[in-house]
Amino acid sequence: MCVRFSLSFHSKTRKGDEMCLRGAISH
Repeated sequence: MCVRFSLSFHSKTRKGDEMCLRGAISH
């Protein structure tokens, strides 16, 4: 799980979202 997903979602860091999404899907 990525805790920063929520923060990153509102932030302009889409790269972080993609990494979190892949991590969530991977698990």
